[in-house]
Amino acid sequence: MRAALIDIGLVVLSASYSALTVYADVQAESKWVLTMVAAAGLLLRRRWPYASLLLALPGFSWGFAVFAMMIALYSVARMETRLRLVVLAALISCLAAPSWPLALTGMRADLLTVQSVWTTTLFAVLYSLAPAALGVAVRTGEVLRAEILRVHVLQGQRARLAAEQLLERERAVLAREMHDVVSNQVSLIAVHAGALQVTGPDERTRQFAATIRRLSVTTLDELRAMIEVLRAAGGTDRGPAPQPVLEDLAVLIEGSGITVHAELDVEGPIPLAHQRAVYRLIQEGLTNARKHAPGAPVSISLSRSPDELLVQLSTGVATAPSLDLPSSRHGLIGLLERAELLGGVTEATRHADGTHLLLMRLPLPRTPTRS
Repeated sequence: MRAALIDIGLVVLSASYSALTVYADVQAESKWVLTMVAAAGLLLRRRWPYASLLLALPGFSWGFAVFAMMIALYSVARMETRLRLVVLAALISCLAAPSWPLALTGMRADLLTVQSVWTTTLFAVLYSLAPAALGVAVRTGEVLRAEILRVHVLQGQRARLAAEQLLERERAVLAREMHDVVSNQVSLIAVHAGALQVTGPDERTRQFAATIRRLSVTTLDELRAMIEVLRAAGGTDRGPAPQPVLEDLAVLIEGSGITVHAELDVEGPIPLAHQRAVYRLIQEGLTNARKHAPGAPVSISLSRSPDELLVQLSTGVATAPSLDLPSSRHGLIGLLERAELLGGVTEATRHADGTHLLLMRLPLPRTPTRS
C-alpha cells in the first residue's frame, strides 16, 4: 500500500510539472500526450523498469518530461545488477535530452555556440548521471547491508558453535575425570566388599558386605549412565588441580590390595601431563585386575629413553572367579585419548589364558642442549 501511494504521488508530481512546462507551448497538444504517457509509465517502474524508461524517453525528448525520465532511470539503476546496462540506459537518456536540437542547430564557430553546447552537455549529463548514480548507490547500500547482516549472523552462529564445542570438550574432560577418580574408587569398594562377603567371620558381617557390594554395583551403573550423557568427542586434557603424579604411585599400589611387582625408577624430569597419564594407566590396570583377574599378580614397568617414556602393566592368571561388575570401557577410551593428546599410543592386549597387558608410549619433549 505504501509503495502504491508513493508511485501515485510520483505520477502526480511528474504530470503536474510536465503540464506546466507545455502549457504555453504552441505544440502543446502532442507534447501533452507524450508527457502524460511518461508520467503514467511510472506505475510500471517497480515491476518493469525498462518499460517505464521507454515510455518516458519520448516525453522527455519532445515534451520535457524531466521528472518522469529521471525517476524511471533511477528505477532501472536501482533494480539492474549489470552496470553496463545502467550505463547504456543513462547514455540513451543523455542523448534524448530536449536541449540538443537547440544547441546543435545553426552552430557557428564562436564562443556563444561553445557555451551553448557545453551548457547543454552539462545539463544532459546531470539529468542522466544523477538518477543513475543514485540508483546504483541505493542498490549497493542495500547489498552491503544484507552482506553485513549475513556476516553478523554467521559470526553469531560461529560463536554458538564454538561455545557448544567448548561445552562438549568440558563434558568429555568431566566424564573422563569422573571415571578415573570416582569409578575406580567405587570399584575398589565393591571388590573389598565382595571379598568380605566371602570371608566374613559371621552372617551379619557377610550381609553388610553384600549390601555394600550391591550398592557399589548400583552406583557404578548410575555413574556410567551419567558418563554416557556427559561424554562427547574431542575432549582435551586441562588437568584440574590437584592431579596425581608419579610420587603418588606408591600410595595407589599399596592401597590396591594386589600383589604388585613394580619397577618405577625413572631419572630426570618428566612433564606433569605425562605423569598424570602414567598414573591413570596404572590406576586403570589395577582396577581391571581386581575386577577381571582376582588374585592375579601384577607387574608394572616404567622406563625412560632419551625420546620416549614407556609404561607396561601386565596381569597374571586369575586365582579366583572374576567379579561380575559393570564395565563400559570408558577407562580404556580415556587412556587412548590421553596418549593421543600427548602424541603417544596406548595398547591393550588380552591373551587366551586370561592375562592381559596395558602399554603406553609417550614421546618426551626434547631438552635443548647447551653449546
